[in-house]
Amino acid sequence: MAPTASDTLGALLRAVAAGDEPTWTQLTALSALGPEEAAELARAWPGLPAGTREELLVRTTELAEDDVVLDFVELGKVGLDDEDASVRLRAVESLWETEDRAVADRLVAILRGDVEVAVRTAAADCLNHFVMLRECEKFDAARGDAIVAALETCARDVAEPVEVRAGAIAALGPRNLRSVAEIVAEAYDDPDRRLHIAALRAMGDSGDGRWVDNLVQDFASADPEFRYEAVLAAGSIGSEETLGPLGELLEDEDSEVILSAIEALGETGGDEALSALLEFSKRSPGSFEEAVKSALAAASEPVAGRGGLAKW
Repeated sequence: MAPTASDTLGALLRAVAAGDEPTWTQLTALSALGPEEAAELARAWPGLPAGTREELLVRTTELAEDDVVLDFVELGKVGLDDEDASVRLRAVESLWETEDRAVADRLVAILRGDVEVAVRTAAADCLNHFVMLRECEKFDAARGDAIVAALETCARDVAEPVEVRAGAIAALGPRNLRSVAEIVAEAYDDPDRRLHIAALRAMGDSGDGRWVDNLVQDFASADPEFRYEAVLAAGSIGSEETLGPLGELLEDEDSEVILSAIEALGETGGDEALSALLEFSKRSPGSFEEAVKSALAAASEPVAGRGGLAKW
């Protein structure tokens, strides 16, 4: 008789409890767990060493990134309740793409009440996905609005750790609300660079051309991270108004800024972008060759589908 899913999971749990390192194939036993298997995992989980619990989450997250068929959501749910903050952090990070409503509720609770700043910040980052789904009407409206409200409260609360506030601000980016735009504008003007960077990320996720002047202003910043984040945001928005300034950044002193400008030109597309990329390709170092080729191909595609929320 062929082993059942529960048999395979049980064998894996016994092996890791004994200190064995599972193969990548064996780890797939943690995918698509049914209710009985999830309960079995939850019972065995506290008895595993903390390092093993963290490693299981790290490795299965890598597996899921390489194979979209694999589903480790139930594993992530178990990890959210772990007593070890490092394990909870990995669990939150593993759930970055799920649309599970129960996960959304748990992430809001973690945002509000976890004792570790890093875990709360990761929860905010993860909630960005649900905000995007809500904006595109692909998620329960009431739950989505509750998520946005929780993030807004956190973003506005100056008593919160800056890292958590920054995570909340960035997560709100996709939601097209006046209240969100006000939060983003205030963060952009804040002297704390972490809040400023969060605002730039939110601007990019918004897909809203209202922020173009802010982004172009940061193209000239003395801070290379500001330039880098502003260029990424400009690529997401895809406004033709940024093409000239983006072309100038192909001469930037920072290679990461140049690479992001190449990608942004490709994402924005059009004749001006193609011209800038072709001219740059004649004089650019070989290290940029693949990036330029990819950007030229992207810039040559039809305009429909580029920028902002269109990918959804």
